[in-house]
Amino acid sequence: LCYALPLVAALDDASTNLQAIVVAPTLALSSQIAKVLNTLRPDCAAALRASDGDAAGAPGAPPERLPSAPVVVGPPAMLLRLLGEKGEKKLQRATVGGVRTIVVDEADALLRPLSKYATHEQKERRESHPKEAATLLKLLCEARGAGAQVLAASATVGRPLRREIANLAARPFELIRAPDADAPPPATAAAAATTPGGTSDVFVAAQLASGCSAARQHHPELNGL
Repeated sequence: LCYALPLVAALDDASTNLQAIVVAPTLALSSQIAKVLNTLRPDCAAALRASDGDAAGAPGAPPERLPSAPVVVGPPAMLLRLLGEKGEKKLQRATVGGVRTIVVDEADALLRPLSKYATHEQKERRESHPKEAATLLKLLCEARGAGAQVLAASATVGRPLRREIANLAARPFELIRAPDADAPPPATAAAAATTPGGTSDVFVAAQLASGCSAARQHHPELNGL
């Protein structure tokens, strides 16, 4: 909910374009995130998923095309394949040109940033084999520039992660932490998710249970999420 509430509130009903991309580590988590988004705003999100497989029980194949929805949620490798220009290290501008929000969920797990004490060998290996999430984020930011807000959500946000995403996005970020569990809850669900005025790109460091408890106390309709 730390990013779902403001994300769905910012969607433009008049637009039929892709407006937001949520990068998640797995297909299962992608499905869960899409379910939450669709509970808040029906039919706004679609999660990437493999096909059901064949009759012999073989694993399902990756999707062949991007779902038609304002918000698409999926793992970085699948998103890269569906959004990328064939044979080129860039994204389809016609597809991502309307994207205004880029979310990297479980950012620490997806990016696995190196510490500042990483060896030269480790740095060379990472440079030649970057994480797929890092490649996707860099290409999205190159394609959209300042036209898209970037949000990285993680329970752990250390300096290596902040430095990694700031470098990939080529812009500074602000860290926002969830309120302490013992702190008085905000008056509204929106207040629990609102970022400071003027902030363009943020990290959200929050454990899901504590980060959402305040909103649920004042909005019983969220208890099923």
